[in-house]
Amino acid sequence: QLDGVGLEIGPSTEDGAAKLVVRDRTIGGPADRAGVQDGDVLLAVDNEPVEGLTQFAVAEMVVGDVGSDVIVTVQTPGQDPRDLTVQREEVAFQFMSCAICQGVPNQTVNGRPIKSIAYIRLPSFTYSTSGSFTDALEFAAANEAEGVVLDLRNNTGGSLQAAYNICKCVLPDGDLVQIQGRGESVDWVRAEGTAEFPDMPLSILVNDKSASSSEIVSIALKTADRATIAGGQTYGKGRIQDIHCMKDGSAVVVTKQRFLAADDTEVDEVGV
Repeated sequence: QLDGVGLEIGPSTEDGAAKLVVRDRTIGGPADRAGVQDGDVLLAVDNEPVEGLTQFAVAEMVVGDVGSDVIVTVQTPGQDPRDLTVQREEVAFQFMSCAICQGVPNQTVNGRPIKSIAYIRLPSFTYSTSGSFTDALEFAAANEAEGVVLDLRNNTGGSLQAAYNICKCVLPDGDLVQIQGRGESVDWVRAEGTAEFPDMPLSILVNDKSASSSEIVSIALKTADRATIAGGQTYGKGRIQDIHCMKDGSAVVVTKQRFLAADDTEVDEVGV
């Protein structure tokens, strides 16, 4: 539980200008009800411009006492800025959501009409993600879903181990990705023969905000012919980085490794 407005923000350098954008929002949460949309650019909090501030410093400005108001100034690309008054409340962050979609017209799996599909939305990768993903697949199987759509749109990444575990849950064996460090150092991440759902048909939705761990899952399962990738080109962040927060609210980002597909396909600045 967090006392805030239900927003996840992150940096973007699209159009050559550094800015903070809304990566995700809690559906039905305070910001969502006020009209904030994914992809909105955050311009100010309580009339204080956020240009030049880190996402961590801005998060401190947004959170506050339950029941108090905060004014967020946002701009949807191509539209005028707007001031939205949002009342803070306890917000339960949505680590994952799953639903069964009944009846998919004119679509088949192995020549059979699709009766139901499981839709899993994953907004970020956390240490609890892999367990939640397994639970979601068990829910899908219990409801006789004939396939799974994993939605990684606007998922900018998070825990690498969670990404590896998701791959291992559906890929029975083989290399996932290769991690390259300084010099010629290369570590391979491999499936361990522990896949609980090796045969569940899987499609992955991505867009230009899908990055890092999202791209690890996408490129690993695409390269292994284990999943179909749909949507737009991903962000292209094939770097593994540490973020060191400073006392003044700034942060230092250190790149320590990069990842490539098992077949040497580049991801960094290319995408999936």
